[in-house]
Amino acid sequence: GSASIGKPVLSNIHDLGRGAKIAKYKQEVAGVEVFNREYNIMMDRELNLVASSGAFASATASSLSQQLSSNTFGNPADAIASAFADLGGNANDIQLSKKNETSETYVKFNVANNIAGKTLLGEPRAIKVYFESKGKLEAAYYVEVETSIADSVDSDYYSYVISSESGKVLFKHNLASHAED
Repeated sequence: GSASIGKPVLSNIHDLGRGAKIAKYKQEVAGVEVFNREYNIMMDRELNLVASSGAFASATASSLSQQLSSNTFGNPADAIASAFADLGGNANDIQLSKKNETSETYVKFNVANNIAGKTLLGEPRAIKVYFESKGKLEAAYYVEVETSIADSVDSDYYSYVISSESGKVLFKHNLASHAED
């Protein structure tokens, strides 16, 4: 029903027992998170509003989800292959097999690299998201991939949002820069 359209979901409360409290909300449409859309509310100890920040996808974008169905998302392995290709890998050189299958959490994959060269490391993972673009919500996967050149100690670790419709990169972020913090 329309009750699940564009619903704010409390994802975090920051309360040190003194000073301000911060409630963080993420946006979900039909149970799927809208990528990078969150709203933060800062309150004093008496729960009076001090400040707020963030943005949700517009109501018109959220309402479009009524035409979307679960098969709109396609195969998460395709999204991981697209991310690998964007990092210089050849999708034909890897074989992905699902390690787990649950709808609410990440789908993790085991990887077999067929050739030496650009390889996919660890357990790449994917989760369904909606991505707001030009006032519309697009079905996509948020994926995390780590790649390396064979016999190298260095690796590249990136997150992506990959369109389920076109396989295009909608968002790319280098995670390695935060790993050292």
